[in-house]
Order: sequence, then C-alpha cells, then structure tokens
Amino acid sequence: MEPLNDPQRQRRIEAFVSGRMQGLVRDAFELAMTTDLDLCEAVEIERTMQNVLRHEKSMRFRDLVKEVSDGMKEPVLEEVDSPKADTPVIPISRKRSWTWLAAAASVALMTTIGWWVWVRPMAYDQLAMNVTTDYHFSTTRGGGAPSADLEHKDQALTALLREPPFEQYLLKSAEALEQDSAYAVRFGRDVRRDRALLFLRLKRTEQAREEAQLLGGLCGDCACDAAVIEGLSFGIDGDVARSRERLLAADRKGCLDERAKVLLR
Repeated sequence: MEPLNDPQRQRRIEAFVSGRMQGLVRDAFELAMTTDLDLCEAVEIERTMQNVLRHEKSMRFRDLVKEVSDGMKEPVLEEVDSPKADTPVIPISRKRSWTWLAAAASVALMTTIGWWVWVRPMAYDQLAMNVTTDYHFSTTRGGGAPSADLEHKDQALTALLREPPFEQYLLKSAEALEQDSAYAVRFGRDVRRDRALLFLRLKRTEQAREEAQLLGGLCGDCACDAAVIEGLSFGIDGDVARSRERLLAADRKGCLDERAKVLLR
C-alpha cells in the first residue's frame, strides 16, 4: 500500500484517470487497485474531480441561468392597509417555468452557447462514443509464462497506439498475431481488444465487430469481452436495442466496466 500523502502516488492516480498511463504501467496500477481499497477510493475521488472540471462551463451556465431567472421574477406587492394583506400568495409553476426558460435562452445567446445543445439530452450514439473513448478492460495484460522478449515486443507495439493515424499499429499488430505464435498466445486477447477499441474510436464499427468475433473464440472469458465490444459498436451505430442486449449480457457475466453501465439506464 502506498503512503496516502505521497505526491508521486497522486501523480500516478491523475495519469491513470486521465488516460495518460498506458501499457504495463497501467496494468500494474489496475492490479494494485484490486487489493488496495484506499487507492480505489482515491481513484474515484480523482475521477469525480476531473468530471467536475470537465463540466465546469455547463455548471457555471446553470448557475448564471438561476441568477438571471431569480432576477426576472416579479416582486409580490403587499397592501399594508388591506384586510387581505395576510392572504398567502401561491406561486404559479407555469409562470415560473417560462421565466426560467426565458432566462436560460437569454444566457445561452449571450454566452454564444446554442440553446438547443444545452437543453437537448445527449444522443445514445454520442454517449456510447464517449464511453468507448474512456473504456479500459480491467484484466492484467498478458497470460502464461513471463517472457522479456515478448513483453518488450508488446511495449513497442502498444506505443504505436499513441501515434495517429494508427494505421501503422493496425498493420504491425496484425502481422504480430499472424507471424509470432508465441506472442499471439501470450498477448492475443489484449491485442484483439486494443484493435477493437481502436476501430470503435475510429467509428469503424463493422471491423470492430469482426475483431470481437475473433476475440470471442480465444478463451472462455473472452466471450464476455466480445459482448462489450459488440454492445459499444451497436451503440455508436445508434442501434439501442442491440447495444443494450449485448451490454446486458456482458454485465451478467461480470465484465462490464461501471462507467459503461450508463448505457443501460
């Protein structure tokens, strides 16, 4: 267990949540989370903080709308000498809602934010894309006996995932799986998942599903990973029914990341 006040620990947490931590370092960090509850809690706190910062503009917009809306409300005039002065005033909710809408529309125009963008709920396909962009499988990378040569090869290959336009990675990873049987046995599951997620992020959903089919035949647990990929791919395509069907299957098998469960609500 790492010291709670260790600055290096906090930097690693920030790198993990932001996605900057990759490869074997990320795998080791995820493995540590399985036994360190304090680390898990710190990760969730950091994720919440980053989400708050990411949505800061929307939150400030909401607060500004409330301020303008409150300022637009008509004051209640009391007649001091009238016998009806003590009669309670009952607010009309319809008037309140239109006041709020008018205030929000005004603020949206003033801040150059499209009113329709702020009010409209996020479409399912966009939500699926957002989940895919931040999705990471939680299992430890690699399987079988350790091999320095194979791990070095995997690190070099994984580094290509950070070099757009990614065609080099897709080419080299396909060659590695076809030409190096030892590498395919040890890292085949991870590479198939990486390739599928990359295809999803590039919105090449058909190719992602092809990878999912290949992945599903590698091992028993791999079928669950394949269901996740298929669910995300159908979500990006806007096929809500098929997306939820595959994601529910993955959730029942216990391999669906918590962040992806927003697509089941």
